Amino acid sequence: MLFVVVISFSANAQTDSVTYYVKNYHQQVSTIDSADYSLVVVNAGKKRQYVVHEYYKNGKLRLITNALSNQFDPLYEGKYQAFFPGGTLMRTGEFRDGIPEGHEASYYPNGKFYKSITYLPEAKISYDELNDPAGKVLAKSGNGNWIEFDESFKDTIASGKIKGGVKTGIWEEKIADNLKQRIDHTKDTQTLTEYFCKIDGVSFVKLDEGPSFPGGMMAFYKQAAKIIRYPAYAREHGIQGKVLIGFKVNEKGELSDFKILHSVWIGIDQEAMRAVKASPPWKPAMIGGKAVSVPFSVPISFALAND
Repeated sequence: MLFVVVISFSANAQTDSVTYYVKNYHQQVSTIDSADYSLVVVNAGKKRQYVVHEYYKNGKLRLITNALSNQFDPLYEGKYQAFFPGGTLMRTGEFRDGIPEGHEASYYPNGKFYKSITYLPEAKISYDELNDPAGKVLAKSGNGNWIEFDESFKDTIASGKIKGGVKTGIWEEKIADNLKQRIDHTKDTQTLTEYFCKIDGVSFVKLDEGPSFPGGMMAFYKQAAKIIRYPAYAREHGIQGKVLIGFKVNEKGELSDFKILHSVWIGIDQEAMRAVKASPPWKPAMIGGKAVSVPFSVPISFALAND
């Protein structure tokens, strides 16, 4: 893929910087006009230590942190702050080898506290505290009601209850633009209960059957495991996480319109995408005995075994 790297050097080698133009989820582009943001990596004067600034197209700071290299898509390292396009604080946390680690706090665009979570080993998450936009406490000490918004805070993408920092009971989760599901988290294993699809663009209709891989999702993940090769660099640097791949399943069960909905790291993202694209046709979704085209998504987890 063609891209342009703009490099500026000062008289002091310690201030060497590299600027990249980036679309979301690590796609390199040639100009700021076609980018979602710019990425500036500055030499901090020490080996494998760089300062990173991401900027929105309006010039406002998007994120500030450190990195382990000045190459495109560097591994972020250390504490970070992320900001909304208007300049207010969005999130604070910490990276280790490019992956969020430990405590993370998020805020509403109005500046009020939104939620705090804790990233645990094996790509697990503890749900800790959550307030509504007015400041009312909805969840405290890992117990209560939980609501996940998209980054624009215009759409709810998940809602349910938490107990002891984990999901419990029935959760409603958005898995694509026009598709949501209800998941039962009562037991240790998640159980899908219902699919709802926005067929007419306005209201959600319950599907008689959701799209499914031949043999079920267990068969899908077994096939994916045979295809995926854990990137050597990610293995060596302990990079783990869950990639979410979105796609459309049409009336014939054919898959198309693949996209990365949640990214981990470029090499891992590519492996997850390769595994999903290798899938044979699925069984299509059904309403009233008729096959319908629906969007869908699947998570692909990458985890390293403990030595």
